[in-house]
Amino acid sequence: MRKMTLKVTGTSLLVFLLGFAWGCTKKEPEAEQKTEKEKKEDVKERESFKVPPCPEEDKNKIVAKVDGVEITKCELYDKIHQLSPYIRRRYTTLERKKEFLDRIIRFELLAQEAKRQGFDKDPEVKRARNEVMVQKLSRKLFQEKFDPKNITEKELKEFYEKHKNDYNKPAMVRISHILLGSKEKAEKLLEESKKADSREFRQLAKENSMDKQTKDRGGDMRYFSEDADNVPKPIVEAAFKLEKRGDVAGPIKTKQGWHIIRMAGRRRPIERGFQQVRQLLKNRVLRQKRMDAQEKFVEDLKKKTTPFEIIEENLKAVKICAGPDRAKRGLPRRRHPDGHHHHHGKKDGKDKKADK
Repeated sequence: MRKMTLKVTGTSLLVFLLGFAWGCTKKEPEAEQKTEKEKKEDVKERESFKVPPCPEEDKNKIVAKVDGVEITKCELYDKIHQLSPYIRRRYTTLERKKEFLDRIIRFELLAQEAKRQGFDKDPEVKRARNEVMVQKLSRKLFQEKFDPKNITEKELKEFYEKHKNDYNKPAMVRISHILLGSKEKAEKLLEESKKADSREFRQLAKENSMDKQTKDRGGDMRYFSEDADNVPKPIVEAAFKLEKRGDVAGPIKTKQGWHIIRMAGRRRPIERGFQQVRQLLKNRVLRQKRMDAQEKFVEDLKKKTTPFEIIEENLKAVKICAGPDRAKRGLPRRRHPDGHHHHHGKKDGKDKKADK
């Protein structure tokens, strides 16, 4: 077989090899593109059908030789079966198998040439190889070892009871408020507050509220439930009496002063029983088992390894480019882990999207 000689520079060769070997093929006819129905069938088949391993007797049977490197039946079998069921149906005929094999040969030729040019010693290639090795190790030790079938009903129920609040949430409301020093000031501002839209109300809060904690965000008090212990009881009672977004109530007396409140959102209670979330529980338990096993494995490795040192002075000096501040560009802030959008929206419509 004629050897290929390539002059390639740069550590992007690895990406180039993958793209050239697997991407530079004849485009499939439009008729073979997946429909939505075929995609759904593909997912169902993936979930219900497990590909059998390559037969033991085929491991040493050769389908091609490339410059001294042998490609076996099992290698071809494994690579084809990494594809989705829909795609691999195309490779049942001899001609299509030859086409797929040609891609492997092409990749092997380029990989060998890259090695001849010394790219196997390139730091980026070494990092990529290490990443693949770690992925394979993790798969063997922490994924294949833990079978979902071995998770007991008792484990699932115990996990559900321990994390019941994750699946059951009380009704919640979100309000913005303006805190004032006297009833007279609150009554004077009340009529203007009732006529204001969400943007105007936030502006009123910024200009008039005495609450330093919330005034810069337009009086936003976030979501809270009826049993919230971080919101004054009179505010909670008044907030849950409001019926729809934009409703205003006040003045409301608390230890801090007099409040005007405006409904910004409402969430219905969520109640999901054990059977409703059983599969979610199984996934979480399985993921937790794998994470715990991995954590223990790494800690054991640390004990066996020569002591390592972290140079905090140099670590601290590493500069991180976080990009421009989203708020300064008028963009909504990222979703916080509590599930809320922490932003100063400009229109009611934006607030509505956050509450859906």
